[in-house]
Amino acid sequence: MLLATTTFEPLRREAESASLDDEDYEFTGKKLQAYILHGVRYTVNTWKEMLIQVCGHILLEKRSTIEWLCANEKCNFSATPEEWRCEFAPGMYVWTDNSTVIKINILRGMFEECNIPASELVFEFRSDQEGEDEE
Repeated sequence: MLLATTTFEPLRREAESASLDDEDYEFTGKKLQAYILHGVRYTVNTWKEMLIQVCGHILLEKRSTIEWLCANEKCNFSATPEEWRCEFAPGMYVWTDNSTVIKINILRGMFEECNIPASELVFEFRSDQEGEDEE
């Protein structure tokens, strides 16, 4: 008895991605599944979660710059708690209750102030078929 053989392989879709330095990319409406910072991939569910985590990572690299941003209320960072800010480290807050465009601008400002190339942060998005009911 001969068994049928096939060379069929299901189509694997590459996750769509864009880096922070993609000036013309439309981030609004994209569902984030992960980000890659300095070549390390971190999974997340929301833009807010990503923003808070990235702030924490950059704090480890550039503490004095991030402390300065918070103390001087630059790039939407603050040392003052507000209901629309999230604490990413003790006494350090970033504005999180905002649009995706503003989150991208906060990240760009932070990366610029910290002298980190924006290309070091890459976003990976869920395909349209995945997670339709997720926010």
